[in-house]
Amino acid sequence: MSFNGRNFDLPLLELAAFRYGVNLAGWLDMSKPNYQQPRYRYNLDAHLDLLDLLTNFGATRFHGGLNLAASLLGKPGKIDVQGCMVQDLYDQGMLKDINDYCRCDVMDTYFVFLRAAVLLGQLSLPREQEIVAETKRWLMERAADSPAFQTYLDHWGDWSNPWKDGVPSFAKTTTNG
Repeated sequence: MSFNGRNFDLPLLELAAFRYGVNLAGWLDMSKPNYQQPRYRYNLDAHLDLLDLLTNFGATRFHGGLNLAASLLGKPGKIDVQGCMVQDLYDQGMLKDINDYCRCDVMDTYFVFLRAAVLLGQLSLPREQEIVAETKRWLMERAADSPAFQTYLDHWGDWSNPWKDGVPSFAKTTTNG
């Protein structure tokens, strides 16, 4: 599971495996019908790319990426560091900042994954919200030892269900009388 991993992470890992002579026979297995092959774009059992899911496998655009997807759920998204800054941080020896960025990115990806599981019918919305609450407690327990988790919590927002009580909040009206 990844967010845009099919366009970045997986090709990068495949090239690294090529460079260093790592056997990827299981991933590159072409002995099965193409729709069952792990690299087949629509084989969600082998790899779920959340961006592919949100863009109908590239048929539509999703400008804003993981940052937007996380923000739609009330989560922080990109806080101080963005992916395009990682190389400069590395060149400056700021590995802790890269590590903190990655921790927060993983959290955002996790919450987007949970919502994707709701879309796919693999998780109910109430159960997703329970898991989100459990994860927030987990982060709170570790925030004192991880400044990245504390920063993430400082920017945390709770998702507001527009369908609460079965009526979308945008459809509710108030009367002045």
